[in-house]
Amino acid sequence: MRFGLTALALLFILPNNSPAQGLPAGWKQLNTTSVPAIQLAGLSRRLGGRLTAAKNIHYNVRGAELKLIELTCHTERDAKVVHATMARFKKGERFLKRDGKKISEISSRSNRASIEATHVFQFQPIEVTYRVEFDAVPINGGDYMKWNQLFNAFLLHNRKPTPDTEKRIAALARSFRKGDDIKLRRHGQGKKPSEVVTQPGSPAIRAGLPITAIIATIHSQTLGFTPAEGDGEYTDQTAHWPVDDPAIRKLAEAITQDLADPDRKVQAILKWFLDRENIRYDGKIKGSRYGVDKVIEQKFGHCWDYSDVFVTLCRASGVPARQVLGWHAYMQGHVWAEILKPGQGWIPVDPTSGMACGSEYIPIMTTTDGEIPLVYASMPKISVIKP
Repeated sequence: MRFGLTALALLFILPNNSPAQGLPAGWKQLNTTSVPAIQLAGLSRRLGGRLTAAKNIHYNVRGAELKLIELTCHTERDAKVVHATMARFKKGERFLKRDGKKISEISSRSNRASIEATHVFQFQPIEVTYRVEFDAVPINGGDYMKWNQLFNAFLLHNRKPTPDTEKRIAALARSFRKGDDIKLRRHGQGKKPSEVVTQPGSPAIRAGLPITAIIATIHSQTLGFTPAEGDGEYTDQTAHWPVDDPAIRKLAEAITQDLADPDRKVQAILKWFLDRENIRYDGKIKGSRYGVDKVIEQKFGHCWDYSDVFVTLCRASGVPARQVLGWHAYMQGHVWAEILKPGQGWIPVDPTSGMACGSEYIPIMTTTDGEIPLVYASMPKISVIKP
């Protein structure tokens, strides 16, 4: 099998400097409005620096409205002041970028559209190194519908331990088999290996369960190829991924039709996810893992459900795939996937967003059969080492 980056354009596009060009599939530029010169003085006073031009570029991102605000300042010093003021208004710089005298801001009610725009307009660094610290309990499988509930029970217990919080943890923990150790992913997103230190937590026993403290340095590169290690049957059926189910095979064939090229198969599967008539991001249970058959039947789920269905459909289509669990630097815990490109390695894909993964994805665990080695016993502390 051979994959080409050109064919992966649907998943992820790094355009040239002109936002009107190189837009991903599903994007459409609508119009541009400029702020009249007579209003620039008042806007300058509010932002604390002199502006010479300001405009709004409007887009439709698969049905969501998105606006790119572009400001040009008189001097670079003005731009620094304006940027700092806007960062205070927004309580952060996630959707802000300063380049010399120019400032850009992404504005949308759709969080997914905003996140995608950070890559389309190159707000996100190509490579980031993170330090991640958290406590965990080793497990060896169980009822994953209760995995997130157990995590949340630990968070409540950590804030204010009581006999009731201990009972809650103990009740949920009975849904899981105890594990012996925690094996985490050896590489980040890309070729650089992760540096992981595991040690007994403090306290070593919490609510009656053994706690492991983990400190990891993880490198994440946009579209980073992670080395393939050893041989694996990455198209096989597992307990969580019913690859050989006749209904799954039939669905995979209907989605990919007679496509032979693995790139096009992946594109077709991602398009299927982007159509909300097939599956939508929804459900009352946060962190759900309903199971592939149920998700396809009910047509909704969350990121873990999306990843399970994606890996299953890829494998049923002959595309080697595995699952990744970790954190999104600006969001929360997340589950996505990787597809194997022989001779190059594993490349990350997020079926929830329909894109390949940028450097804000922090991979912690990889599973080739759907089983994972831990439950978080604390909220991870994530800090950026560089840039």
